[in-house]
Amino acid sequence: MWIMLIHTILEKLAKTDKVMVSLEALPEGKIRANTSASGDAKVLLRNEVLKVRVIDWQLRLARKDDGDLPVEPYDPYGPGVTALETPETSHA
Repeated sequence: MWIMLIHTILEKLAKTDKVMVSLEALPEGKIRANTSASGDAKVLLRNEVLKVRVIDWQLRLARKDDGDLPVEPYDPYGPGVTALETPETSHA
């Protein structure tokens, strides 16, 4: 039995050869995305993702519905670890 997940494209953001992306964390799990391909900042909601693909030798950026439930935030340093420490040195 095959299960197909449907992820809806909400908005096509760019179709270009080269792009710079700037991301900013906002309250309530939102993300502000600025690209060099567009002058308008886009806000991605908690249940949305920024998808980047290469199609026909061009970058395609789109704002999509994640289709999954929100997950716990990922913290690569773990609790109580500063940016100057690594997880291995903080638990020693």
